[in-house]
Amino acid sequence: MDFKNISLIGFMGSGKSTVGEILAGKLRFIFIDLDRIIELSEEREIRVIFKRDGEKYFRELETKVIKKIYKNKKCVFACGGGVVKRKENMHIIKNNSTVIYLNISAQNALDRLKDDKNRPLIDVENKKEVIEKM
Repeated sequence: MDFKNISLIGFMGSGKSTVGEILAGKLRFIFIDLDRIIELSEEREIRVIFKRDGEKYFRELETKVIKKIYKNKKCVFACGGGVVKRKENMHIIKNNSTVIYLNISAQNALDRLKDDKNRPLIDVENKKEVIEKM
C-alpha cells in the first residue's frame, strides 16, 4: 500500500509540531519539523536567520528544504506558519501529501505565544495587534 505524507499547516502556535509528533507516532510515520530541518542545515536558529538575513532569505531556504524532503514517504510534516506565502511551496506540499489545516483563534495564539522569544514575526511590543493582522 502506498501511504501518502501528511502536512500540517496553520498559524504559529496552532500545535503543528505537537500534533505532528503524536500523529506520526500513531501512524508509525516519520515526524519532520521543517523549521528544525532549516535550523540544522543553517546551524542557527530561525530568529537569527530572520535577524541577519531577513524573511526573504528564510523563505528561499524553506522552499529548498521542501523540494528535498517531500521526496520522502510515510512522513508527517509540521510546516512553518508562513509556508503558505509561496505558491511553489503549496504546489509541492499539495502534490505530495494530504494537507491538514490546524485552526487557532488570534486570542489562543496570543495566549500560547506571549512569552515565546523564538518567533521573529511577532517579536514586537504589541503581539496582539500583529497576530490579529496576520
